[in-house]
Amino acid sequence: MTLFIIAGIVILFAAFFIGYLQNENFRQRVESQLFGVSVVPEQAKGVVSYINNCIENIASDGVELLGFQGGYLDVPNSLSSREYLQPDPLSKVPYWVYGNKVVVPSPGQMESQLKSYIDRRANVECDFNAFSDYEFSSEQISTNVKISDGGILVNLDSDIDVNIKDSVYSLDDYISASIPVDLSLLYDLAVDIVNREMREGKIGRAPFELATKELIASHSKDENSRLSIPPIGKLDFSCNPKTWLMENVKENIKEILSDNMRFLRVEGAGNLDYGEDYVNLFVDDVFSSEHLDVGIDFNYNKEWPLFLDIYPRNGRVLKPDTLKIGLPFISLFCTTTYNFRYTLRYPLMVNLENDGFIFRFPIEVFILDNYAGRDIEGDVSRVSFADIESEFCNKGQRLSEDINIVTIDATNRQPLSDVQVMYVCGVNNCVIGDTKLESGEVRLNSKFPLCYNGEIRLSKEGYGEFTQELTTLNSKSTRIFGVMKPFIEKEIELRVIDLSDGITSVRELNENEIASVQFNILENGMIKNQIGVVFEGDGIEKIELLPEQEYNILINLVLNDKVVIPKGKYGEQEIPSQELENILLGGADFNAYTSEEDLMKDKIIIFALSNGIPKNYQDYIEGFDMKALSELNQDKLELRFE
Repeated sequence: MTLFIIAGIVILFAAFFIGYLQNENFRQRVESQLFGVSVVPEQAKGVVSYINNCIENIASDGVELLGFQGGYLDVPNSLSSREYLQPDPLSKVPYWVYGNKVVVPSPGQMESQLKSYIDRRANVECDFNAFSDYEFSSEQISTNVKISDGGILVNLDSDIDVNIKDSVYSLDDYISASIPVDLSLLYDLAVDIVNREMREGKIGRAPFELATKELIASHSKDENSRLSIPPIGKLDFSCNPKTWLMENVKENIKEILSDNMRFLRVEGAGNLDYGEDYVNLFVDDVFSSEHLDVGIDFNYNKEWPLFLDIYPRNGRVLKPDTLKIGLPFISLFCTTTYNFRYTLRYPLMVNLENDGFIFRFPIEVFILDNYAGRDIEGDVSRVSFADIESEFCNKGQRLSEDINIVTIDATNRQPLSDVQVMYVCGVNNCVIGDTKLESGEVRLNSKFPLCYNGEIRLSKEGYGEFTQELTTLNSKSTRIFGVMKPFIEKEIELRVIDLSDGITSVRELNENEIASVQFNILENGMIKNQIGVVFEGDGIEKIELLPEQEYNILINLVLNDKVVIPKGKYGEQEIPSQELENILLGGADFNAYTSEEDLMKDKIIIFALSNGIPKNYQDYIEGFDMKALSELNQDKLELRFE
């Protein structure tokens, strides 16, 4: 009897408990207490899933934009152009450091802006029209945003109740979007980088200014550099000192910064190792612990602003001080002192990356009279740019997916074998191999070293170099078609357009004149390679050019004779009479395009401008400004094909 009573009680309790669990609200509370999560009721899953996904997508967009704009979603309209960088026509990124100001958005500001961004878009895009059968207590969406370690949590905070078949559910209990982006980590590291710029380390304060100074010092000493800039300190005994034009130096410095600041490395981050020659482009003592899962790089774009002033200068011309001493029975003795002082200001973008998420912000680099603007004291150290051997070319480092290179001739579209394949990553480069006939096509199939924004270079004798950007880090298998342009040899004739005495006439090259012509191959506005020819005597030579190619053409027309320049003034300086030789008569600086049809013709005629023999020092100095001379006579400069 007792056994039946116990069984009856158990059955009664089970029926009672099941009856309560059939009430979804009660069941939800039980499950929440048991498992610590809010399980979405079956009837509300549709509306919950829709709102949750909509908010999550908007939040993801907002977080990405927040990282892209340096912690800002709403860039204040009140900011002056001095306070933000415009990296492209559509975006503005406020400086975190400019002048003597540090302006860093707080975590609270970022959370507030992200909440406003989500709420604003969600109330437009996450409407309830698809659920017209349901009753909502409100349709006004409001969220709560929390940036935490490892991710960002977005909860609904709207007091929206939905009535579904006489059951009422609070959507706040169920809607929660998690964005798996460690914004908190990248923000903290970004603040550490700013703090390092403002305090002392092993290499001193303001490491970005120090790196900039070193680049200027290094390039100014390199007499063979394509990017020529005036030396910071130098002494020689030349009587014909080199001069520079301010606008040319500015463009060269832009290119130097663009080419080299990307090699900056941060101690303790997941940087690529560019080798010992870039040790001075290194920022030390930044973080309290290593963060090898975070990539940090820097960049300056040549299209971005750059303020530059250099002294001493005379208008646009930068010229060193030369002391000339004439002694009896001894040729003219000269001492030339190069002591140029640089003041410049430019934006440097700092990019932090973790698991595909990028957080970036700009700082302003400031050099004042060759000193770091935020570090008036400190030594300028040297930096070397010599080629180095590294582990980059070790075959064990070829860890990419398969890269398939196919090469063809640009003119006849036929397969082209024995094309050398080289891969370049920063200062490192190595030959991968040559293309060979394989399975009916000429190709090379190989793995490559890992690199972000590397460059593949294809070369073969008799052909122009083919280049293409190639990222092998975290990339899939890739197939690249290398279309190789063959050089075409043509006869080229130089003629001189004489502009002296205000009368324009065309003539052949005189016997005592020499003209050097340089064809600079342009790619995306950058000089990629050079081809040169020197004219003497009859002014007819041969040159190999590429079809369908843009060139920048530089001509120097030199008088191979001695000329006496009478004494006179240049600016405020009185200069004695001097006998000079190999003086510049003129030349040209212009761009031209060579089509395949052009190069099928018999010969090319090119024109050089001549101002004649200079009559005074003013003429002599102005003769070096080839760009200005070419711009004034642009209609006369061309490549003529006959």
